[in-house]
Amino acid sequence: MAYVPSSILHDGRLYVVDDGGIATCYAAADGKVLWQQRLGDKFSASIVLIGDKLYLSSESGTTHVLQAGPTFKKLATNRLPGGQMATPAVSGDRLLIRTNNKLYCVGASRK
Repeated sequence: MAYVPSSILHDGRLYVVDDGGIATCYAAADGKVLWQQRLGDKFSASIVLIGDKLYLSSESGTTHVLQAGPTFKKLATNRLPGGQMATPAVSGDRLLIRTNNKLYCVGASRK
């Protein structure tokens, strides 16, 4: 289990990333491991869920985007310069990501 990052429960599944970079999905009803994958790096930020996508941000500034579900599926990996310790924040259709020296806003442009 994770020591620093908080886990997230969605659709009967518990998603966890431990401090050492191992992501695991458990069936909440019985604790059965549905999948487990080493992402590498170290993690302090908690998992963020937007729709059916999980955002896991590592201390090196890499964000892994996973499909929430009973099988492991990585959708994207994005890297920002500077380390990242804080959990990203969601504001409407935007994701706010704070690295050690900058604040990034990711999302669709507004007209």
